[in-house]
Amino acid sequence: MFYDDPTRVYSLLGVYRFERGGLEEKYEAGRTFSSLAFRLRGESAFTYGEKHCVADEKSIIYIPAGVDFSRIGGNEEMIVLHLKCHGEDDREITVLHADGVEEQFVKLLSDWETGGIGVRNRCLSRLYRILETVEKAKQMQQITPPDAILAGVEYLQTHYRDSDLTVTHLASLCHVSEVYFRRVYRECFDMSPWQRILELRFSYACTLLQSGYYTVKEIATLAGFSDVKYFRTAFGKWFGCTPTEYVKKG
Repeated sequence: MFYDDPTRVYSLLGVYRFERGGLEEKYEAGRTFSSLAFRLRGESAFTYGEKHCVADEKSIIYIPAGVDFSRIGGNEEMIVLHLKCHGEDDREITVLHADGVEEQFVKLLSDWETGGIGVRNRCLSRLYRILETVEKAKQMQQITPPDAILAGVEYLQTHYRDSDLTVTHLASLCHVSEVYFRRVYRECFDMSPWQRILELRFSYACTLLQSGYYTVKEIATLAGFSDVKYFRTAFGKWFGCTPTEYVKKG
């Protein structure tokens, strides 16, 4: 895959924010560059050869150079990276989802538009962080937890922003003891269920911080923290800086 092949190296040609209005149908052929895009809103359907895929809101799509395709979609906004791939590239369009990448795409675009000394190296570093995040997310998705804790795992992934979510509740959904749930969860995912909850909450909080639309107190509440003081303390331990400092670092 485009994100986990150690023999493949990328050069960054450009970073753009695209917006499309009404419904549009387009055919593209002979592209000499690959593209990696994060869709902020909207969706498009792609057809190449006899294959079909849909890039929906908050998805990542990778289109290799030389792949001819037709696209139909509209009312979209996305951040797009144009890349040169050195090494054997994929021949398929890939669509996937990964928590935490929206913030990284936004920062990469900001760095590119700001420019300055070392901007290409700085942006390339962010690109490889995106690829690392995607690879970790896919590895997590490929892990199949035992049926005994499956209900709790699925509930955690969709309800992590519930401020009253506890590991005790997750265990009760599975009708197993909390000790058993914690042990099996760690064996499967190499982290505790509470660490996973915090990881998801902080990923969501960082996206809100980067948007600039919310106060720290509002972000704490939206991310699932009932106490803003605890949020600040936990955030500091996790990232080594305050939420405000995190935004300034970019």
